[in-house]
Amino acid sequence: VHLAAAKLAKGDAAGARQAYEAALKLDENYLPALRNLAASQREAGDLAGAKATIEKTLQRHAKDSLAWLELAK
Repeated sequence: VHLAAAKLAKGDAAGARQAYEAALKLDENYLPALRNLAASQREAGDLAGAKATIEKTLQRHAKDSLAWLELAK
């Protein structure tokens, strides 16, 4: 997840997305990867993908305030 965050910070949304997806293959419920995958999708212009990912995140982690904030973006 740290690698993905570094890629996103450098503007490499596609690289970040790949790294978050790899992390989710290890643990499909890992909250930071879910939340940040949605952010990287949004940054890449994939708004439908970002919305779907954040909705999946909220189904699994309904009380996560940062996921709700991401949905509002």
